[in-house]
Amino acid sequence: MLTSTLDIASYEKNELVLDADVIAEGKVISKEVQKDFEGFPATDTKIKMTKV
Repeated sequence: MLTSTLDIASYEKNELVLDADVIAEGKVISKEVQKDFEGFPATDTKIKMTKV
């Protein structure tokens, strides 16, 4: 039996700035879906950073 929960975080912009360790900006250059260690799909994303 497989169970799952989903929690969606909702932030106002000023809350995110106060809680974030770093805020980064970039462009996605590639995405690849692979199976994780349990066989579920997981997306590896490469991002070219433009601003931190």
